[in-house]
Amino acid sequence: MEHRRMPLRRDDINKKVLKENARAFVVVFQRAQERLREVFGMEMVELPVREKKQSSNQAGRRAGAAAKTDRATATSRAYVLRSVLSANERTVALDWDTEEPSMVLLCIILGLIHVSGRRIDEADLTNHLKRLGLHRSGAPHPIFNATLDEILADHVKHGYLDRYRLDETDADQQPLHAYTWGPRARVEMPEEAMMAFVTDAYTDLTPLAKARLEKDVARLAGPAGVIVQEEEEGEEGARDGRRPVRARG
Repeated sequence: MEHRRMPLRRDDINKKVLKENARAFVVVFQRAQERLREVFGMEMVELPVREKKQSSNQAGRRAGAAAKTDRATATSRAYVLRSVLSANERTVALDWDTEEPSMVLLCIILGLIHVSGRRIDEADLTNHLKRLGLHRSGAPHPIFNATLDEILADHVKHGYLDRYRLDETDADQQPLHAYTWGPRARVEMPEEAMMAFVTDAYTDLTPLAKARLEKDVARLAGPAGVIVQEEEEGEEGARDGRRPVRARG
């Protein structure tokens, strides 16, 4: 499952692997974690539960303590593999091969979302990505062999992005959408790593200028918390059976 970037679900592990020994899941999981870390330099991490989006009038009535309690007690029961190697070890051991352009593009998209207050309107995102020659329809991009809509749908399917319907419409009365980080992005891309990705793009910064840029990025992102939206479509790609998009170098 992992090579297709699909999460491993606890129910599937119990049904297909442990079977009548499902009660031993915790013990088996801990032993498996030890072997994954020692032999492969990886670990299984539970995906965070997708935050329940609230409409603007609901958000003001929700108590913060209750929201925190809900997030603390909810579990997704779905796991993905995450590297435990250091940055230097990953540089030596990992080879993205033809997937490297797609992963770089994903980091750019996540960066745009991050500095846009942790949510970006779909129209703004597509306008930014037009500069890279990515368009929502028409001929596939020569590097990614896909249109922008197909690329975004692929990242939604694999949990890197969440797509939401807003309570607004365009001039043609079509619903508008926005994107946030998906649960897999929150597991695989710590905020300090995103900060490094953004600031390292400017190689000639002095230490003082870099510190100022980091402060600006943190200000633009704002505090982590519940994002006010209307209707979640984060699993839309997973439901419609679209095939993953893979970069071709």
